[in-house]
Amino acid sequence: MSRAQQRPAGACGKGTCVLGTKGHYLFETKKAGRTRKSRGGRATHSSTLQNQDVSNFEAGKSGKLVTKMFEKIHDLISDKEAIIFVLIDEVESLTAARKASSSGTEPSDAIRVVNAVLTQIDHIKRYPNVVVLTTSNITEKIDEAFMDRADIRQYIGPPSPAAIFKIYLSCIEELMKCQIIYPKQQLLTLRDLEMIGYMENNISKLSLQLNEISRKSEGLSGRVLRKLPFLAHALYLQSPTVTVEQFLQALTLAVDEQHKGKETLAHFI
Repeated sequence: MSRAQQRPAGACGKGTCVLGTKGHYLFETKKAGRTRKSRGGRATHSSTLQNQDVSNFEAGKSGKLVTKMFEKIHDLISDKEAIIFVLIDEVESLTAARKASSSGTEPSDAIRVVNAVLTQIDHIKRYPNVVVLTTSNITEKIDEAFMDRADIRQYIGPPSPAAIFKIYLSCIEELMKCQIIYPKQQLLTLRDLEMIGYMENNISKLSLQLNEISRKSEGLSGRVLRKLPFLAHALYLQSPTVTVEQFLQALTLAVDEQHKGKETLAHFI
């Protein structure tokens, strides 16, 4: 939850649910980035309630946490010149508790806390300077009643080959700064490659190879993609300093190994 001094230009939905798939690093990045962009970068106050805390029933702590949080929100709402963003991350942990109640596997205290949160959300959404943002990457756990409350549902899928290229390029540039990859060589961006029509020459050869590796990496999660440069160096390179050519060869092997691992795991599931 955060407050900005001025209302940002352009209206956004009173209730927005950002959805994605499990394990995607880029999804986590985009969720946070979308929230920061909406705030206009001028937040002066923040407060967070972790959904794990809703499951903490010791001495009625959960109810007190919920009450304290929404009291603070109501104090902020009174400033009509401010716009208030309430962010609930991993919202499926709230709605899953409602589903579990029907089977008797969730304590009654948990249900009361969850219902209190949802009731408070319904109440604050009535104010013109409040926007509720929720995020989830386990969409099958969100009940339909909660999804109906969202005015905007935005799905963010796995990284595209273009996004993967940027991830790898940033990792390589960082390794060059650390002189793990040496000598330093200038790699072209995707925009540069497009401008030359993906024509291969001495300048574009390595960048085209990286682009091909990015295409082969499609389907891997964002978290895995960030780890692959490290795994490539740790598993397939024996020297503390390597050239870009050597590193790209190792990265190709690491990507192939990840795909093999996924296929093997899928065979046993």
